[in-house]
Amino acid sequence: MEGIINFVKRYKIITTSLIGVSLFLVFRKFILGFIGHHIIMFSKYYKYLKRPKKIILIRHGQSQANVDKSLYSQKPDCQIGLSDLGKSQAFEAGKKLKQLLDPSNRIKFFVSPYQRTKDTYEGLLKSVANQKMQTWVDPRLREQDRGMHNDEERKQLFIDRKAQGHFFFRFPQGEAGADVYDRASQFLDVLYREMDSNKKAESDVVVIVTHSLFMKFFLMRYFFWEIEKFEKTKIAGNCDMWILEKIEGTGNYKLITELKECSEYED
Repeated sequence: MEGIINFVKRYKIITTSLIGVSLFLVFRKFILGFIGHHIIMFSKYYKYLKRPKKIILIRHGQSQANVDKSLYSQKPDCQIGLSDLGKSQAFEAGKKLKQLLDPSNRIKFFVSPYQRTKDTYEGLLKSVANQKMQTWVDPRLREQDRGMHNDEERKQLFIDRKAQGHFFFRFPQGEAGADVYDRASQFLDVLYREMDSNKKAESDVVVIVTHSLFMKFFLMRYFFWEIEKFEKTKIAGNCDMWILEKIEGTGNYKLITELKECSEYED
């Protein structure tokens, strides 16, 4: 009798184990999928937490060619630096940037390689030099290439651009606005890889020192603007800041700077 009881007990254990294994095999896809889903969600949420609190776009200060447009036909656009007023604007912009930062904030600068943007960056540093920072000069942030033309040719080209539209018009020996849009798309991909990479130093604020047209294309790409909205948006003034702030609990950003509309494009 005792042997029968022991056999029944062993049979129950084996049966229970077999049932457990069978249930696991039946539901393993669901169980592993559930676990995998939550691991992915946690990983994404961790990336969101790491992303900078702000992305700040800053246009360069007044350039020498903003004062004397004949310079565009006398020297390469990339070599045109800031005017004296532009240097003062950059210094004042640095003060405003400082007010947007906490002392512990880590800044990651991305700077256009043009002389006027590098001069602006130098002006900004005078106010934020005590912050922890990293800096990259990125060619994708450069101004639209408009080629080299004399004053009369340049005036006619701007008339033609107004008639055709600023997004599609292509400057001879230069770029169309659509080319700058493509560069903005490429830069945005790089920016996200930098923000989400575990191998890169984290930053609290990203500052992009660039040009007025690139700033518009950056927002167009990020917020999926229609071409009509791009055309109607007023460009940033010299050393103006357009600020994107991270939406709490997400990895997305909202524009907190109020932009204005314009009836005509400003160069």
